[in-house]
Amino acid sequence: MTSRMSSTMERVRTLNAIKEDDQDRAHLKADLNRLLRRAALLKSGIFASLVAGVCATVLLAVLFATEFFGLTYAYGAGILFTIATIFLGVALVRFAQEVSISLDEPDKY
Repeated sequence: MTSRMSSTMERVRTLNAIKEDDQDRAHLKADLNRLLRRAALLKSGIFASLVAGVCATVLLAVLFATEFFGLTYAYGAGILFTIATIFLGVALVRFAQEVSISLDEPDKY
């Protein structure tokens, strides 16, 4: 997702660099809203992926500590797993949304 974000933002910068008096390429600026929407979806997906990763890391630490100290139950493990799974799902949905709007006619120029 980060490489897609990078290429999307590069395209935004390129379109913003087009002069208003450049009649041959000025029509390409109409694609800016779609590109910015893609960037927002990717940002949201990346953030959700990071939260899922942090929850999974904390879950592993809790499971390790529980086993290390010989505790019977890993308190909070189910909640952490659920949170990590939900955020992973959100990240995948955001990525799917971005993919669905990623290729359009202006991308061919």
